[in-house]
Amino acid sequence: MKALILDGFEEASGTHNKVMNILMQGLKEKSAECERIILSEKQIAYCKACFGCWFVTPGKCVVKDAVDEITAKVVQSDLVVFFTPVVLGGYSPRLKMMLDRMVGLVLPAFVKMGDAGYHHKKRYAENANLLGIGVMDKYDEDEEENFINLVYRNSYNYHAPLYDAIVISPKTSDNDVMSSITTAVQRLGGLK
Repeated sequence: MKALILDGFEEASGTHNKVMNILMQGLKEKSAECERIILSEKQIAYCKACFGCWFVTPGKCVVKDAVDEITAKVVQSDLVVFFTPVVLGGYSPRLKMMLDRMVGLVLPAFVKMGDAGYHHKKRYAENANLLGIGVMDKYDEDEEENFINLVYRNSYNYHAPLYDAIVISPKTSDNDVMSSITTAVQRLGGLK
């Protein structure tokens, strides 16, 4: 299994390091080939909303920076992890920038997907499973609900066969962190 972690933190903290270590341990137990991309260390421009990734260079952004390399790794992965601080119930600005630039991974046409509404058609026959891990500085029930819903909606946008969302706050015990991540990795860790 190939796992790719998109690390949206600007800087590491004690909680960040603890959760990352547990995640890496869980992936190693699944014999995963794992790569972590620290997005703050990469040159990533804002999306220009030019739709070049759909019509000029299908599947690839026309802006040349680290995004082409990262999206190629997303396409080749069995599991993609969005690892981020929870910011107002969403992703960090760095991770959000990356996700905006990944719109070329789907086609411009829309298709109805059951109760989930209309979403872009798939570009690739197989897509990675998605795990969203959000870390909160302080617990907020509304932000937790928003984050879980955002990961769910993104799982449809990126046509992830399976997804899971985990929110970790100061009230989350170390055992609960370990259990949540281990369970998610076991459930999502199968091959595409």
